[in-house]
Amino acid sequence: MDDLPVLEVMYPGYWLGCFEEIQMAMSLNKPLAIDVSHLYIQLNAGVITQEQINRIYDYHKVSEIHVSSNNGKRDNHMPIDQSTYGLDWSRERAKDGIPVVLECYMHKLSHEQRTQQINLLKKER
Repeated sequence: MDDLPVLEVMYPGYWLGCFEEIQMAMSLNKPLAIDVSHLYIQLNAGVITQEQINRIYDYHKVSEIHVSSNNGKRDNHMPIDQSTYGLDWSRERAKDGIPVVLECYMHKLSHEQRTQQINLLKKER
């Protein structure tokens, strides 16, 4: 219970929408839900660097990972593909037992497309 609540990394305009705020949460040893699509928006907005993202990726209290694709500007929750930002890192951390939430709009996809999304997320390198 001491690890609650888990804080979700957001995008600019929201709390934890820039590296300084995320770094503050990490310095307080707070558990984080890392939404890689939100990090991609931060990267494209210029409020975080890839080096800073790598520091977040190495954080020891990642409690959950959220994955979806977007255009780098909005949280579109688009289906993932092999080039989805953060997908490889998400797969690797999932091997450590960290839950991964597939956040694309699955209800808009056919059964076959939903199955493809799940298989793509689980694919080994």
